[in-house]
Amino acid sequence: MEGIDDLAKVAQYGKQVDFGKTANDYGRYRAGYPDELFGRLEAFGIGHAGQRFLDLATGTGFLGRGFERCGGKVIGLDISMPLMLEGR
Repeated sequence: MEGIDDLAKVAQYGKQVDFGKTANDYGRYRAGYPDELFGRLEAFGIGHAGQRFLDLATGTGFLGRGFERCGGKVIGLDISMPLMLEGR
């Protein structure tokens, strides 16, 4: 089954690369998205107050925080626990 094989490849990749080693740097130096992005998404019905979001590969959570500033409810998930803790 091709889909199952693809998931196994992603899981294996996640075990080989540890993005958590750079979690502090991501949290400190990575610039987030400009507020203009959220205004543009809102024009497509994305990012309105009260909407719920699942942010996969959330990293340090800067995308999710942007949706929260717009009034959304966000759950962030990442393969790296250190990145999720930094995003928290």
